[in-house]
Amino acid sequence: MKKRFGLHCLVLALTLVLVLLPCLFTEAEAATASKVTVNGCEIPSGYYLASGSSAVSIAKPDGGYAYYKNGVLTLNGYSRNNTAYIGVYCGGDLPFL
Repeated sequence: MKKRFGLHCLVLALTLVLVLLPCLFTEAEAATASKVTVNGCEIPSGYYLASGSSAVSIAKPDGGYAYYKNGVLTLNGYSRNNTAYIGVYCGGDLPFL
């Protein structure tokens, strides 16, 4: 009985290792968002959108802002202006943290 139990445990352990083995060799995919639109304003990579503004700039604003670079969207104290658009749109994959 003990030999049979030990054999079952060994088979189960080998199965788990073989199933999880491909996870070790797969690469994480990079974000592929080609563009990001926040409240109707398109933000190119490396640009800021200040709270209450509809124009992007390369300079970091003093107050709240939305910032997009290399597939990462940062909303730091950002509040929308009075527009009909509400929300975030991206053309591709955009990870949320």
